[in-house]
Amino acid sequence: MSRRFEGIDYEVVRRRVRYPRLELKTGKLVVVLPLECEDEQGLIKRHERWLSSRLEEIAESRKRAEGLPLGSCSSDALRDEVRSALSEYEEELGVKVNAVFFRRMNSKWASLSKRGNLTVNTLLACLPDTYVRYAVFHELAHFFRRKHDGKFWRLVEKKFKDHAEIEGDLRAYWFKLAREGA
Repeated sequence: MSRRFEGIDYEVVRRRVRYPRLELKTGKLVVVLPLECEDEQGLIKRHERWLSSRLEEIAESRKRAEGLPLGSCSSDALRDEVRSALSEYEEELGVKVNAVFFRRMNSKWASLSKRGNLTVNTLLACLPDTYVRYAVFHELAHFFRRKHDGKFWRLVEKKFKDHAEIEGDLRAYWFKLAREGA
């Protein structure tokens, strides 16, 4: 059930969690509360500045998304592009992915486990190949740096000089696909 507080629409979800939190994965505010917690408006109020800033960023991403083209949404094409990128980047970086998995992910384009398993979000199939290749390289860079610190971004920048622009486009695509119900 949707609720409204101080001009912000939100939904409350109760889970077996220790601490309350705010989620904006799809651009809609979800207030996640422990089963016994009742004060969602207090939580929203405490994080009002952060929330306002994030909602503004999301609005900008949605505007940016209007001009972005979608790819074929072919899972076979995605698998082929990921395999091609892996072949190139594993050799270039001197790393080896243990296994590759494809599945729908709720908040990431891809991830690399500590065991070297690469999981790729199937929604990447709807993006042009450049973004698929970027996501693969980005994850392989995590073999060297787990965190997104300066050293990590310098490594990514060696291959993708325009990584900040690509990251902005990926954020925009996230909200474009969420809006289109992908």
